[in-house]
Parts: sequence; C-alpha cells; structure tokens
Amino acid sequence: MAHENRMAAIHSSAMALNENRKAVYQDRAFAAIYNTGLSAPEDLTEVEHLRFRILMQNILDGLRDIQSRTALSGVSPQIWRTLGEKAIEKNDRYP
Repeated sequence: MAHENRMAAIHSSAMALNENRKAVYQDRAFAAIYNTGLSAPEDLTEVEHLRFRILMQNILDGLRDIQSRTALSGVSPQIWRTLGEKAIEKNDRYP
C-alpha cells in the first residue's frame, strides 16, 4: 500500500509539472516570455519577469517534489541532475 501511495503522489507531482508546461505551449505570449526569460531576461518587462520567475519556481518545485517522493525508490542522483538541466536548458536552435 505504501508503494501505491508513493506512486500516486509521484503521478500527482508529474501532472502538476505537465500543467506548467502546458501553460507555455498553449499560450503564444507566455511561450515568448519563457523563451526570452531563458535567452535574454533583461528584455522582459517587470510583469513578464514576474511571470517567468513564477513559472520557473513552479517547474523547479515540481522537479524537487517528484525527486523527494521518489528518493526511496532508488532513482539515481545523476538522473535528477540531468532532468533539472534539461528543464532550464537554452536551445540554441531557437535564439
């Protein structure tokens, strides 16, 4: 039963992370804020900067939550480091 509870909690955290990603790909303006925030944050307006920071905090909180909930399952720290890097990596094809 404890394993099922952990898996349900992990799924819940992953779904919250998916909702954050949806906010970016479903809203052209928000996607532009995300892209600019990664490549040239100084170009964001004050409100855009706030939105970008909240999105990034939500993403990082989601990753931390998933990691903490799966720590007992033996997921390697290397896997988590790679996932975190991919979440904020700048894609040079899209400057």
